[in-house]
Amino acid sequence: MEFIKDVKVVLQDKKEKFDDFMKLLHDFRAKRIDRRVIKEGIMELLKEHQDLISRFNIFLPPGDEIPLLFPTSFATAVKVAFPYKMEKYDEFLKLVVDYNAKRIDMRVFKEGLMELFKDHKDLLLGLNTWLPEGHKISLPLDGDEQQGDDGLELKYELQVDEAAAALKDEEKDDEQ
Repeated sequence: MEFIKDVKVVLQDKKEKFDDFMKLLHDFRAKRIDRRVIKEGIMELLKEHQDLISRFNIFLPPGDEIPLLFPTSFATAVKVAFPYKMEKYDEFLKLVVDYNAKRIDMRVFKEGLMELFKDHKDLLLGLNTWLPEGHKISLPLDGDEQQGDDGLELKYELQVDEAAAALKDEEKDDEQ
């Protein structure tokens, strides 16, 4: 029961959460709730403590573990990115929990994260570490870099073409 002691230490300032955690365990043991309900409850209660979720997975049958999508370091980066908007952080956690609980599919999950992180390219690119192949996020290059490849060259080509056309028009005028 070392695991329960560790949960109690982590949730020492959140007695209500710990009580909810213990109730989940008791209800599961008494068969008042099924495995799906306890998994969802644990994911919600320990969402900020991926290490504890990982340790809880030891008690679940193989293949039925709670998926760990983002490590604590990424969750912390999200929290730091929105220091005065905890609702954004909560929205991120809700997306993760809903995806892990299979309440939303990968497309909805990815779209939600892209909208949430639209002004945070570092977070968007950081998602690629955990997104499966075929769902990686690519971003357009910044204005200067994109201009170097497309805009400036196109502008230069247009200026050359316009100058050449103007010269041809002048030559035609001179011939007449």
